[in-house]
Amino acid sequence: MKIGSIFQSMFPELAKLFTIFWLILTGILMSGYVITTLTSTQVFLFVWPIFLFWIGSVSFNIIKHDFHYALKLGATRKQFMLASMLLVLVFIGMGAVVHHSLIQLLPWVASIVGMEQVLLLGFAEFLPALSLSFVLVYELITVLFVAIILFFIASVRQCFGTKAVYFFLAGVGVLFLIPFVQEAMITYVTTLHRGEALFTIYWFILPIMGLLAASHFLLKRTSLR
Repeated sequence: MKIGSIFQSMFPELAKLFTIFWLILTGILMSGYVITTLTSTQVFLFVWPIFLFWIGSVSFNIIKHDFHYALKLGATRKQFMLASMLLVLVFIGMGAVVHHSLIQLLPWVASIVGMEQVLLLGFAEFLPALSLSFVLVYELITVLFVAIILFFIASVRQCFGTKAVYFFLAGVGVLFLIPFVQEAMITYVTTLHRGEALFTIYWFILPIMGLLAASHFLLKRTSLR
């Protein structure tokens, strides 16, 4: 089974979910403009983080629902991994296009109909030192990072079961409770906000590659192909 065939078999259903997601989110954003206009208060809306978690859940469900289905159709683990990553990248790119289109379109429509403006928050607002091209880099790398983390967690579940996922998440939760870790995260975010160490975003490529390799190894344990 070719990579293109795997991609085509999974794409239609995810494309439908993608469309439904953005239609609902667009409705929420439009509701924000209505609420702002009626109440004369400032409304802040986060768009990209919501999509970030959506693409993460998609990457999880690709393993959960489609892995064995693809194997039954004759796919190898490597073909499935490549098709899955291509699928995730395509939807990340589509999400970036829709996201920036809404950021440009909604304020323009609101100004035409005389509605109050809503502050749409993203990397550009939180990290003012970023150029537009660098904003896209931050968006793509962070959403890919979250997607691969969920992809890895789904691989752990596929290989060892649900209990292993609980232990993994518990370990991560305990890690974030350590004061040193919390201080390091706050310091890093503050540094980025001041416009310093912006290029450290590329460091995330290393754990992304490591998690992909680990996911491939775990999926290898679940099938002979």
